[in-house]
Amino acid sequence: MFLFYLKAKVKQKTGELRGSMESSNKNNRKWLRYAGLASEMMAMLGITAFLGFKLDKWWDLELPIFLIIFPLLALGVTLWRIIKTFEKKDG
Repeated sequence: MFLFYLKAKVKQKTGELRGSMESSNKNNRKWLRYAGLASEMMAMLGITAFLGFKLDKWWDLELPIFLIIFPLLALGVTLWRIIKTFEKKDG
C-alpha cells in the first residue's frame, strides 16, 4: 500500500516539475525573441549610421543628410517588424 502511495507522489511531483519546466521554457523563448528584436534594432541603427556617415564623407556633404535619413528609415522598418511580430502573436 505504501509503495502505491509513494509511486503516486513521485508521479505527481514529476508532473509538477515537467509543467514548471515547460512554462519556464516558454518564458525563456519569449525573452530570447524580444532580446533578438532589440539586438536587431541596435545592429540596424549602427550599420545604417555607419553607412550614412561614410556616404556623407564620400560625397563631401556639408549637411549629414544620409547620417540622418538612413537610421530613421532603419528605425521605421524595425518598428514595423516589431509591430508585425506582436500582431502575429495576438492573431
